[in-house]
Amino acid sequence: MRKVRRALLNFIETLSQYDYLTLSQGNVVIDYLIKLSLSNSSNEEDIRIMCFKILQMVSLPILITLVCHPSNILAFVTLSKAATEIALKARTLGQVPYLSSFHLMRRLPSETTDLSCDVGQVWKKEIPQMLRILDDNTEKTLNQKEWEERLLHFSGRSLVAINDDDWLEKLAKTILEKINYFNDDEEK
Repeated sequence: MRKVRRALLNFIETLSQYDYLTLSQGNVVIDYLIKLSLSNSSNEEDIRIMCFKILQMVSLPILITLVCHPSNILAFVTLSKAATEIALKARTLGQVPYLSSFHLMRRLPSETTDLSCDVGQVWKKEIPQMLRILDDNTEKTLNQKEWEERLLHFSGRSLVAINDDDWLEKLAKTILEKINYFNDDEEK
């Protein structure tokens, strides 16, 4: 089964290089990648790594939508990491990660949740400040502890601005499950 998954993932990676994942049918493939990336089997680490690599080929707006979708609550950490990697790669190439007006117009695929103007206001204020920090530093000069605190602050303010208690409750439960899953303090 593992050889079949690897071959399929190689095929999916090729499809993603030709922008197949941007098509509406690409959602089926992306859902499959998300499920594979959540595999709990330790002998499937290489499969999870391949899935993560392919998820980084998905556009940033699509990833942000997936991060916020209630059905992907178990994949929150994985999708957030992939979105972060895309944004950081764009910054190292001198590009600005493109989310123009995304926070004002994007309706999340939930009946009750949409990325409200409150979240948009938080992002308008916080993201430029965070990008300035990245611009002013290199990987070696960036104070990791301060950066992590900034990210936690940003995440906290964003979550407060999301006015959907059911979604936030599911997110909290998932994060707690993930924390309890890892035994290694560094992973937590």
